[in-house]
Amino acid sequence: MLTKKPLLIALLAMFFHPAWASEIDEAIEAYNHDDYQSSFPIFSRYAQQGDPEAQTYVAEMYYHGRGVPQSYEAAVTWFERASEQGSADAQYNLSVMYERGEASPKEPDAALIWLQKSAEQGFPDAQFNLAVKYESGDGVQLDYETAKQWYTSAAKQGHVGAQNNLGMIYDTGKGVTKNYEEAVKWFRVAANKNEASAQANLGNSYYNGKGVSQDRGEAASWYRKAAEQGNAKAQFNLGVMYQFGKGVPLDMDEALSWYRRAAEQGYPDAQYNLGVIYSKNTKDITDSQKEAVKWLGYSAEQGHARAQFNLGIHYYNGIGVTKDSKKAAEWFCRAGIHHGSV
Repeated sequence: MLTKKPLLIALLAMFFHPAWASEIDEAIEAYNHDDYQSSFPIFSRYAQQGDPEAQTYVAEMYYHGRGVPQSYEAAVTWFERASEQGSADAQYNLSVMYERGEASPKEPDAALIWLQKSAEQGFPDAQFNLAVKYESGDGVQLDYETAKQWYTSAAKQGHVGAQNNLGMIYDTGKGVTKNYEEAVKWFRVAANKNEASAQANLGNSYYNGKGVSQDRGEAASWYRKAAEQGNAKAQFNLGVMYQFGKGVPLDMDEALSWYRRAAEQGYPDAQYNLGVIYSKNTKDITDSQKEAVKWLGYSAEQGHARAQFNLGIHYYNGIGVTKDSKKAAEWFCRAGIHHGSV
C-alpha cells in the first residue's frame, strides 16, 4: 500500500543550507496537516532541483490526488526519479506500482528489482513484501529460509505483519525447526499492537496449548479481540467455543451470532456450521430449512465437502428445496471428488 511517510529531516539538513531545510520543514508540516495546496509547490520546486525525498512526496501526492489531479503516470515518473537516486521509500512504492500494473502493463521483473533494492536498504514494507514472495514462490524460487530472514529483518523494525508471519514460520516449521515458544513470542508482540491475525493466532496457541499452557479462557479473550476487528477465522473459532461451551459459557445465540458474522464474510466452515444448525432447528422448520440450504450452498460452492454432501441430502429428500435427485447426485459426486467416497 502506498502511504504518505515523513521525510528524513535530519538527512536533508546534511545536504541543504538552513533556509532550504527550513522551507522543507514547513512543507512537511503543512503536508502532515493535510494542507496540500501549501506543501505541493514547495515539494515540486525542490523535486525539480533533484531532491529525491521531495520527488517521493510529489509522486505520492500525484498517486493519491492530494492537492493535484490524480495521475498514476506522473506518480511513476517521480517515483522513478527518486528511486534512481536511492530513495528506499520510492523504490518500494515503484515496485508496488509495477506489480499492480498502474500507469503501464504489469512489470513483475522490474517490480522485483526495485523491491529488492528497497529491502536491502532496510525498508520494512519492502522486506515484508519480499518475504511473502519467497514464502509463496511468487516470482522467485520458493525459499522459506530467505523468507524467514526478511520477515525477521522487518519484524525487528516493528512491522506487525512480519511479526505475525514470522510467528507462523516458527509455528508451522517452514524452513526452521518448529518452535512454538518463539511463535508465541512473535504472535504476542504483534497482538499487543492490535494486529487481528496475530490475535487470532495467539488465541490458537492458547486453545491448543502450543508454546503456552493451555487456557481456553485466554484463547477466547484473544479470539474476541480479533473477531471484533472483523477477523473471520477468529469469529468462527469464537462461535465454536460458544456452541460447545469451551472456555466460555455454552450460548447458542452467541454461537449463531459469531458464525453469521464469519459466514457473511465468506468463511466456508462458518457457513457450513450455520447451515447444520439451521437444518437441526425444529422451530419454524420451513424457514430454517431454507436458511440451511442457503448457507450449505454458499459453503458447498467453495468446495467444502461436508457441505456438499449435506446439500445433496437436502436435494435428495426435498428438505428446504424442491426434491431433485439429479442435483443430489451432482452434489454427492462433488463431495466424493474431495474425499474419494461419501
